[in-house]
Amino acid sequence: MKFLTVLTNNESEVYVDPMSEMHLLGTTIDYVKEDFSNKIYESKFVYHADKDLMTKCGCGISFSPKKV
Repeated sequence: MKFLTVLTNNESEVYVDPMSEMHLLGTTIDYVKEDFSNKIYESKFVYHADKDLMTKCGCGISFSPKKV
């Protein structure tokens, strides 16, 4: 039986399965609402990973958690 982790704030909930939870440690998740005046054209989740807890490839887009 899998148990989900539920992250909540005042407006939303994010459900995280156990296999993905380790990849999100040290990550800040923000929800950005659509705001055309600020050039935000869609509502979405934005992930900010802690750069001290990850390694990157040469392209700068892909990353992997560091083994501690």
